[in-house]
Amino acid sequence: MRPEQFQLSLADIVIIVGETLFVVIVGLCAARKTQRTTEGYFLASGTMPWWLIGAAFVSTSVSSEQIVGTVGATYKGGLAIANWEWWCLPTYLLVVVFFIPLYLRNRIMTVPELLNRRFGPVCGGLYSGVMLLGYVFIFLPPVLSARSTWDGMMGIIFAGFINLARPLVTCLLGLIVYHWLNVMQRGPTLLPDRQDQAFAYALATFAPSGIRGVILAGFFAAVMSTVSALANAVATIFSLDVYRQFWRKNAGDAELIATGRIAAGMALALAALAAPAVAKVGLLLSISRPASRTWPRHSSPSSCWASSGRAQATLAPSPV
Repeated sequence: MRPEQFQLSLADIVIIVGETLFVVIVGLCAARKTQRTTEGYFLASGTMPWWLIGAAFVSTSVSSEQIVGTVGATYKGGLAIANWEWWCLPTYLLVVVFFIPLYLRNRIMTVPELLNRRFGPVCGGLYSGVMLLGYVFIFLPPVLSARSTWDGMMGIIFAGFINLARPLVTCLLGLIVYHWLNVMQRGPTLLPDRQDQAFAYALATFAPSGIRGVILAGFFAAVMSTVSALANAVATIFSLDVYRQFWRKNAGDAELIATGRIAAGMALALAALAAPAVAKVGLLLSISRPASRTWPRHSSPSSCWASSGRAQATLAPSPV
């Protein structure tokens, strides 16, 4: 079955809609129990255990890039992309040893707050502006909501071990599709530039009705968690490190929460408006298009980031 022939059965649709409604209902019920304070709204009142922190840390980093992009990159370039996940744990150890004790001991709510205390408001303000304009964030809010330093450290370590196993799913799927199409020749190849269709091809070819809905429900849940984390990061940084720092120093909890909600909604609206352009030419390529014309196509720094799966696969050797 070709990716363009991909179809969902009634069972698949029911599963996807049911899962989405379940997530929304659980979120609304949890929101009713949240304390209406800045710490309660943005950082869950500092009560999260280690296992929930690790799960949240992983879920916020899993989106279409890690699923569609990794499968496509493995299909085209082999297992080299797995190093991106396998080296997470050694990198996380730096956060565990140096940063988490500092953040939690001083009850820091955002990274700009740390910079404000250590280097002054100018440094913190510049960091906040760069993060908001670039819509790029370090996923630390789950860690900052830990109930203790031990929970924060163990949560990161738990997330690192989960990341060790994640390529066994995504990369294995890319290798299966490659073997099916390019070795067994059971269909037209997706090379050289259709590797991002490998995930859809695998669902259409190997997943039966019902299982296909479960997989897509998990896919949508992963995207929802990432969008939620980014929206929360925008709300937290804007309300606490921009609005309160520069406009309303005496703003109360209700005002800051309302401001954060508005900021998150505006960020999502801007991202939705920019999505068509990003889908066509890539994020950094759309920003630095004139400069990219002076580089060969496959050596341009901006083209290397043009899309998650396509860019990563370009840099890796072909499977053997």
